[in-house]
Amino acid sequence: SRAMRRGERLERLERAIAELPPDYREAIRLSQLERLKVREIALRMNRSEFAVKHLLARAVGKLRESFGDTDSLHLPDRHLDVEGGDRGQP
Repeated sequence: SRAMRRGERLERLERAIAELPPDYREAIRLSQLERLKVREIALRMNRSEFAVKHLLARAVGKLRESFGDTDSLHLPDRHLDVEGGDRGQP
């Protein structure tokens, strides 16, 4: 039953991600799946690092609204210093 709950949770997450605006989905994909740093995401998305930090924060916020708690998914809670560094990045 634990595997079944996990599978259902994954399906809910996939639906929540699919409902995000394209830029949010791309930022989450690059950050969480490809594990890119903010600087690399900015280059790929042709945006400033500042814009990417805000984009990621909004994307994670939207996910939390539609999905709920994202802690168990290891999504960053976006401890990003939007004024400077990216403490939330590996």
